[in-house]
Parts: sequence; structure tokens; C-alpha cells
Amino acid sequence: MREEEEEEEVSATAGDVASRIGALAVSAVALAFALSTPAHAGTITVETTLDEAPIIPDATCALREAVQTANDDVNLGGCDDSDPAAPDVIVLSGGDYDLTRAGVDDSNFNGDLDVTEDVTIQGAGSAVTGIDANGAATGDRVLSAAGITTLSGLTLYDGLAAGANGGGGIFGGTLNLTDVTVRDNQAGGDGGGILGATVTLTNSTVSENDTAADGGGIASEINPIVLNNSLVRGNVSGGEGGGVFVSLGSVTASGSTVSGNQASSGGGGIRAGINATLTNSTVNSNSAGSAGGGVRSDDATLTGSTVAGNSSTAQGGGIAAGVDVSLTASTVRDNEAATQGGGILAGDGTADLTTSTVMGNTTGTNGGGISSEGGTITDSTVIRNVATSATSDGGGLFTDRGVLTVSRSTIAANDAGDDGGGLFYESPGTSALRNSTVSGNGAADDGGGINSNDGTLTVNNATINRNVADVDSAGGGTGGGLVVSAGADVVAVSNTILAGNSLPSGTATDCAGTIGASGYILFGTTAGCTISGTNIGNVTAPNPGLALLANNGGPTLTHALLGSSPALNAGNPGTGNTIPPVPCEPTDQRGLPRGGGAGICDIGAFEAQPPAAPPVVNPPVATPTPTPSAAPKKCKKGRKLKKGRCVKKKKKKK
Repeated sequence: MREEEEEEEVSATAGDVASRIGALAVSAVALAFALSTPAHAGTITVETTLDEAPIIPDATCALREAVQTANDDVNLGGCDDSDPAAPDVIVLSGGDYDLTRAGVDDSNFNGDLDVTEDVTIQGAGSAVTGIDANGAATGDRVLSAAGITTLSGLTLYDGLAAGANGGGGIFGGTLNLTDVTVRDNQAGGDGGGILGATVTLTNSTVSENDTAADGGGIASEINPIVLNNSLVRGNVSGGEGGGVFVSLGSVTASGSTVSGNQASSGGGGIRAGINATLTNSTVNSNSAGSAGGGVRSDDATLTGSTVAGNSSTAQGGGIAAGVDVSLTASTVRDNEAATQGGGILAGDGTADLTTSTVMGNTTGTNGGGISSEGGTITDSTVIRNVATSATSDGGGLFTDRGVLTVSRSTIAANDAGDDGGGLFYESPGTSALRNSTVSGNGAADDGGGINSNDGTLTVNNATINRNVADVDSAGGGTGGGLVVSAGADVVAVSNTILAGNSLPSGTATDCAGTIGASGYILFGTTAGCTISGTNIGNVTAPNPGLALLANNGGPTLTHALLGSSPALNAGNPGTGNTIPPVPCEPTDQRGLPRGGGAGICDIGAFEAQPPAAPPVVNPPVATPTPTPSAAPKKCKKGRKLKKGRCVKKKKKKK
């Protein structure tokens, strides 16, 4: 990566963490019982917590002796390798294994444990088995490993990699950690906790480590870092990547949390040279002294994930990507950047959102929610973001290049210190707003809802309502709903509600500039607008008859049409695709069909649905009344009833 050039270009809550810690503790206990020795392994069982030199014969097997036995495939000290030809597994019971032999070497005699062969070190659980490097006394880290090293059921802590050395806790090649905690380690080089060629964590924690260089928690040069159901928390970096750093590789996190980390440079939580991929993960409460308070990478891809409460003294409070950002069913909220892109910065690429939310982010310059070179926003919400300075544009979205398409989405309650409270677009390319709502946004100057400053903007079946320009009443703004600047090539609007917006200091309450109308527009007023193109089906009504922004079904908030709304059944009745006029979209913002009433669609993003047919109620079936049984027949005196007949009683013989 071109770091200096990118610097210019790119120019979880406590409850979440507590929940993660609890889950990890449960996993640790389960793993302590579930782990078993690999088949055909050479098992070496450690019998004492003492730190004994690997050259002194004795009756018990110490951890350092076990490591040397695995390295040499020769029994040393009191250790017995059950199968020297097989991969070695060192087994530790519960307890603290304190390293006490001072000095830094690579011979496994002093300082850290030096592993030269592929090995597995298996503890009884991270909550009960610990290896203490005692770095202040030994002057070294916990473990140096070559080859493939597998660790499980351990806590590694209090390591030190002095000078420019990295990996305060662990330094190695391929590192696979399961139910492992790496904490309270320090390094002068990369990787306060871990420095590895390839690092994979499962049900593990890396916390409270620090480095003067890159990667406060974990660092790798080229190969990926993978986090599975793991926690990276409270680490500090004097360079990039407070939590996780990969210079030329990728970071992949699944079901994981990166929280409360700090970087003096970029990527408070994660710094990935190529791509950061998050699935069902959280990046929260991290901070950076440069771009990317939460995540900094070339590309960022989020699915079912949250980036929240991060901060940057530069760009991209939540995410700063050199190229593209993609969100699916994800949330970017409550992040802060001193400059561009409070929530998201896609420096040289697009911001693509699907069923996602960008909310409550703040920037000191452009793009309170998102700053990008275009993108596709579908079934998503951009709400309550702020661009604070007096020259800031695009409270919700800021696009200065590329193609932007907004479909079935809501841009609401965003604010800009200058132009474009909801959306500011000045690209020479094209932008489109379809089946979407722009509501309740504010700008101190022009375009409370939308400011189209360049290129081509097309709007169809949109609702632009309750936006305000010149919110400070300074008298310099115009176009409460939509402003079209002289630099814009074409602004074509159709089947759209452009009404109910406001301008405290003038008459251009709904629109200002020239609109290339394509028909069937509901204006509150056209004062301040020049309407070119077709006027077919246009309606002017001060009251558009809209309910408050609410959940009316679908993935986003919408304004329902009241029964008195002039937008009802007032859209383009045609079904062709000729322009003009432009036909209605086949469904509304919620995905419901249009034209169900009189066969003509409604103007705006919301389509009123015909009343449901009354349920079919079958008439009650009469229950026949049973015929009462006849009263028993009574016979005259001297007779009796027999088989339904009265017969003469027989006299008894004497």
C-alpha cells in the first residue's frame, strides 16, 4: 500500500463485551473436557510447574524440558516422549507455570520457550492453566515457535519483546489458538500480544497488550489473521492497528468482537492491508489517530455485523476504506471522524448497502454518515447523521464522483452545516433516487433534503417531505426539499411528492433551480423552481396528506398516505417505458404492488393498498331440536303395561 498517498486519499458496547467474555468462559470449560490427544501423537506430560533447565536429569518433567524433548525427539530431564517419531503433544494440568530463567536466547535454555518443531501444547483450560513469562525478570516473551504451533486451554501473559522485537506474548510461524488467552504482554516491534506468519483464533481472547509499533493485539505481515468467536479487547498500538494489524493481508472475523483498542495511527480496531471481512461480528469503542476509528482497509465487507462508537482524528470514524465498502444486514452507528466520513469513508470506491443502517455518526467535514464515490443503497436507512462545520456538505451522504443509486431506502433526520442535509451529490456521473423517502433533513445553507450540484439526477416515486434549508435562518439558503445548482446537467423528477418542506427565510420551500419534470409530481409550491419538460399530471397542494414517518411494513420507515392525500391514484396511469412520461415503479418502497386501487399508482414512495376483502363467514348451521320421548303409557286399574299394551292382570291361583 502507498501509505502516504492513502493517508491523503482516505484523508460494542460494554454489554456486548461482557456477553462475549461470558460466552468464552463457558467455551473454555467445555473445551477443557472435550480436548483429546491427537491420534498417533507423541505425548509428553508435564509434571511440575517449576522452570527447570533442559540439561539437568531429574525425576519430574518440567515445561521447558518438555519443549526441548519435543525439539530434539530425545527424552530430557524427567520427560518421556511416548512416540518420538510422531507429532508431539505437550500436556499441562492446571496451575501457573512461571518462567524464571533470565536471559534472551534462542536455545530454550533461558527466557522464553523456544519451539523448533511442529508441536501442540495443551492445557486444562484458559481459566486454570497459565504460562507467565515474568518478562520484567526474564526479559523475554512467553513463546517463540517455528513451524505449525497449536495451543489450547492456556493463558499466556506478562511477556516482553524488547527493542524492535515483535510478539510480546507469542512469536511464531503458523499459530492456531483455541481457548487461549493472550494478555498483558508488551513489544517494541509489531504485535504486542502475538506476531505470526498466519494466526487463527477460535474461542480465544487477546487483551491488554501493547506495542510501540503496529498491531497492539495481533500482527502479521502478509498472511491472514482469522478470528472465530473470539475477543480482541483493550490493546494499544503506537502505530497502526490497535487490535489487529496485517500489513499486506486480510482480516476475517466471524462471531467475534474487537473492542476498546487504540492506535496512534490508522485502524483503531482493525488495520488490514487488503480486506477486512466481518460476519456476525462487532467492532466498537476503538480509537485511531488517523483514518479508520474502527476499521481501516483497502476493502471492507460486513455481513450481520456492527461498527459502533469508534472515533478517528482523521477520516472514517467507523470504517475507512481505500476502495470499497459493502454492508449487508449490518449497522454503522455512533462513530465520529474529525474530517470526512463520520460513519463510512470509501475513498476511491463505492459504499454499497443492503438492508443496513448508518445512524448517528458525526464528521467535521463532508459526509456525516457516508462519504464515497457512489454506490448502491438498497432497503437501507441513513438517519440522524451530522456534518458539523459551516462548510460541511452531505449530512447523510456525500458523493463527489461515480454513480449513486438509492432504492427502497430512507434518508432522514440528517444535518449539514452547509449544503445537502440529506444528500449532497456533485459527481459528473449519474445518480438515481427510486422508491425512497427523504424526510426531516436540514441544511444551514442550500438543499435541506437534496443538493444536486453536478451530473445527472433522476427521481421517481420518491417522497421528499419535511426537510428544511437555511435552518439557522441566516438568510443565505434556499430549496427546502431539493436544490439544483447551475452545475447540474439534468434533474428529472416523476411520480414524486415534493411538498411540505420549509425555508424560514424565503419562498423556495420545496425546490430551487431548474427541474426537468417528467410528470405526475405533487408540489407543495413551485415558487423558486423553474419547471422544464412535461407538466403532465403535476399537482400543486400545500398539504400532501402524509402521516408521520413510521414503520408501515418493509425494512425502512415511510410516510403513509392519509385518506385525504392528493397523491392517491394520481401517478402515471401508463404502463409503457417511454420518457416522458416515466411510469411508476412496479412496487413501492416496502415492496408492495402498485396500482391496486383504481388501477393507477399513487404518487410518492408509499402505495396505499386496497382494503382487504372481508373474510368469508359461513352462516351458522341450525342444530335440530330433539323430539322429546313420549310419556310412559298408564293403564287402568286391573290392567298392566306389557310390551306397550295394557293387558288384564292375571289372578294368582290359590
